[in-house]
Amino acid sequence: MKSKRLVACSIVLMILIALVACAGMSEKEQCIDFGTQVINDTVVFSEGYSLKENLIACYDVDGKNVYTLGTRHQYHFFEAANYSIQDLQSVIDNVKPDYLFIECREETFDKYQALDGPYEMLFLYAYGKEQGIEVELIDYWQITNEIMAQKGSSWDERDNEIFYNIYDKMANVKKGETVLICYGSAHFFYQQPRMEMAGWKRVELADTSSFFACTSEEFQYPECLPQIIQDAVDNYYKYGALEEAKANITYSEVMSNFKDMTTGLAAEYLGFKKMVENNMLYINNGAGN
Repeated sequence: MKSKRLVACSIVLMILIALVACAGMSEKEQCIDFGTQVINDTVVFSEGYSLKENLIACYDVDGKNVYTLGTRHQYHFFEAANYSIQDLQSVIDNVKPDYLFIECREETFDKYQALDGPYEMLFLYAYGKEQGIEVELIDYWQITNEIMAQKGSSWDERDNEIFYNIYDKMANVKKGETVLICYGSAHFFYQQPRMEMAGWKRVELADTSSFFACTSEEFQYPECLPQIIQDAVDNYYKYGALEEAKANITYSEVMSNFKDMTTGLAAEYLGFKKMVENNMLYINNGAGN
């Protein structure tokens, strides 16, 4: 009898230890492997992957509606790409999301009150806020010697962390609500196997072109966008990024290249601000209206 009680007590003790350990773990540490073994280089992009119609997908996540949208960064401003900023606005208007997840880092916004994502992400943030949509930031990257010197814009760890960020923020979404996740076209494909490993159920879309159907005859950038761009330039690209780099980069050549890059980015974002102030959709042919 004594030994049985001892075994029972041991089992209870083990359960309590496990519960205490789990309580002290972050959600990332508790969750199952959501594709950390996925190698980006092995992910196959669909034929015609740069076409906007091939850059939207839908998933059922336990009764939550999740749309993912691949964006094209600077190519949105070239008419020949046939994928404008107005197309992004149309997707939001047609999907009508409750939440908008975009490719910017939350820690940058928290620390510097600035967005550090591609041009179109600043637009999406501004338009989402204007429409009363809850906007969440999901990107992940670091400024280090190795990443700045050797890696491109996407690598396995980055996409793993992006998905963990998405997963964490999905906890706030209720059944029946809709999420639109926006990130660069490469991430659109890299995230798919991770989503599948997490048990997300792909929903076939009969006509993807309908999501880009224009919802307004006259395009107009959000009023708050120029200030959002200026904050990105002043608070991050001219200050925060360099502060971050000084804390992490020890190679003088990498630091020099990084300073040149941020100076160039600041100038490019100011160019984007002028386009917004002049309500220009395209670099090559003037106003959007």
